[in-house]
Amino acid sequence: MQSDDDVLVQLWVPVNHDDGKLVLTTSEQSFTLDHRSDSLLRFREVSTKYQFLADVKSGDSPGLPGRVFIGRLPEWSPDIRYFTSYEYPRVRDAQYLDVHGTMGLPVFEKGSYN
Repeated sequence: MQSDDDVLVQLWVPVNHDDGKLVLTTSEQSFTLDHRSDSLLRFREVSTKYQFLADVKSGDSPGLPGRVFIGRLPEWSPDIRYFTSYEYPRVRDAQYLDVHGTMGLPVFEKGSYN
């Protein structure tokens, strides 16, 4: 069971996929986790298996990481468990692991914002 203090922070970074497409991944990236939360640790493990296309033209769901990256705007939801799988592809995992709120913040390198 999670409390209001349980927090997982993970970085999603753009990388070139084998097929040449730009994707966002959190695999092998830094993260921080409230050690008391087994469900967030499991959600972290699930998240490392996902990649989101970082191209608005793809037609596939960019998920929260992709929307934040493409739109360059933050996104917050108090309860992702009510999203569709198109809006939030990890929704079934969030429901199963009782993950509620989520926030995405874009981070830019100095001089990289166009």
